[in-house]
Amino acid sequence: MIFVFSYMIFLVFWLPINDRYSLRITRIATYLTTKVEKVDLINLEMKDNVIAAVLRPRRPGARDLLYNDHLPGRCSFTVPVTLAIIAAFYPFMKRKIVCIGAIAILVIANVVVIFCHEVDQVSYGMMHLGYSQMSPFKDYLGGILSVDMTYMGTYLTPFLIGVVLYLRVRHTHD
Repeated sequence: MIFVFSYMIFLVFWLPINDRYSLRITRIATYLTTKVEKVDLINLEMKDNVIAAVLRPRRPGARDLLYNDHLPGRCSFTVPVTLAIIAAFYPFMKRKIVCIGAIAILVIANVVVIFCHEVDQVSYGMMHLGYSQMSPFKDYLGGILSVDMTYMGTYLTPFLIGVVLYLRVRHTHD
């Protein structure tokens, strides 16, 4: 019952802040992308319910722009259910600080999902604009990593957090 009620409460409170949370997660992931892929962030904003990142290769005379678009709920739609899972285990935990760790895992997983997607898109764009060598292996690996991280980071994170909290609660009651 705790899960159901807390899920409804978290969902009601989550809907108005989802876009701002997604924009902040995308900002962190884009910053990391600029460090890995040698691009500069030109602009990052929410337009027409899409988070749009505009990047420019860090090369002399580079005028080409790379565009990455994200839907705000790409990774954040599981946040209310994950918070409800944490709330359901909260009364049974002796060390309440574990909840902060679970929330940190959730945020990190969301950043990793967006980061993998952006690195894949930027790498693909850089290859096709001629700023890096064409590599079918890198293109294939980036696509696989992006898709796998999206599914694992998005759909598996609430389940894994629930399992970890269950094992933690079970361990402290033995």
